[in-house]
Amino acid sequence: MNSLPVVTPEYSRGCGNFEQTSPGTVRKAAMLPIQLLQTILFVRFSILNTARGALGVFLPMTDGPSMAPALPGQENFGDDGAQTRRDQHRGLRTFGRTGTVRYWNAYVGNLEMHGKGVFYDPRLDNAEKYPVAARTKQGQKQDKVDRISAKHPALHFCQLALPSPKPPKGAFDSAAAENGKVLFNDKAKCATCHVPPIFTEPGWNLHKAEETGIDDFQAMRSPDERYRAAPLRALWDMEKVHKGGFYHDGRFASLRDVVDHYDRHLDLKLTNEEKGELIEFLKSI
Repeated sequence: MNSLPVVTPEYSRGCGNFEQTSPGTVRKAAMLPIQLLQTILFVRFSILNTARGALGVFLPMTDGPSMAPALPGQENFGDDGAQTRRDQHRGLRTFGRTGTVRYWNAYVGNLEMHGKGVFYDPRLDNAEKYPVAARTKQGQKQDKVDRISAKHPALHFCQLALPSPKPPKGAFDSAAAENGKVLFNDKAKCATCHVPPIFTEPGWNLHKAEETGIDDFQAMRSPDERYRAAPLRALWDMEKVHKGGFYHDGRFASLRDVVDHYDRHLDLKLTNEEKGELIEFLKSI
């Protein structure tokens, strides 16, 4: 692998110029997109947290970009067919299927950071659903000078290169997790939608609200009016990754709450012991 050239973007005055270089220089060349990504996330989280405190209410923290002011702010990485390793727990697509990570990168750079570039999404022309976006032609952005598009490959490469967090020693019971794996793939029906090893559905991983047993409020605000089968990663981490709970709005405070919900909704008839084993497996992936 080390003998193969790696196409890595090098930057000159903010414009992307591509050249072949050795793998040893990839990390250094990727620092600019990493810093850009960190800045975007910091700003978005800061704004949302400030608003949450000011309003005294919980703002849904779903994945992906908002389509217009009428939609919620969202945070996510991932892409169909090329799962990010560090952020597999956050998902391949948005909970409401706004778009992939490449869509999110383009959306933020053009519409949220007001950069000079090109952005296309005809769904934003729906004046009834997205009146502000349609009126301001957000889905038909064509700046004469495009300073954004050339930087997308490097940013996406960087996102895909980030490692997924691994459960620390003692985070789960190994013996129970083995039994839980069997339940996950069979009786609990988890693998029907969360297909190993990507732990989502290959292809169109979307479902109507009634399929998941919850309300459709968040789904109806998205273009496809559905929820996606979120990839499962870092479920053991309740301190940082899943501090706000599970699901798009944190409605389930613990994995036990999630398992109990699906046990009722799908009439799985899991025993308490089986639920515990299933949870141990979930914490292991």
